[in-house]
Amino acid sequence: MACGFEEAFDGWHSATGEERMARSKRVLFTFDQRNYRNLEELTGFGSFSSASDAVKDALQLARTLQMQAQQGYTEVTVRNPETKQERVVVVPSFQTFPLHPEK
Repeated sequence: MACGFEEAFDGWHSATGEERMARSKRVLFTFDQRNYRNLEELTGFGSFSSASDAVKDALQLARTLQMQAQQGYTEVTVRNPETKQERVVVVPSFQTFPLHPEK
């Protein structure tokens, strides 16, 4: 998967070299067929209005899990509220996540 981005700014480019504040970034992803199909399925399954919304949600979830992994939490428990059954999801990359990443 390839990725590129561009920034959109609040102000216009000034010849005086004024600093411009970015308000958003436009990101372009290039997916292979398998990953694009996964994105389409995620978008539909999650009832997202767009693939962009699905990616944003996935990024937020990934960041939340990374923050927990930094504190030593490396497993996720999911529960079926109807059957009360639980399953533990182990994220392999979190097993070796540094507890105190360099800043």
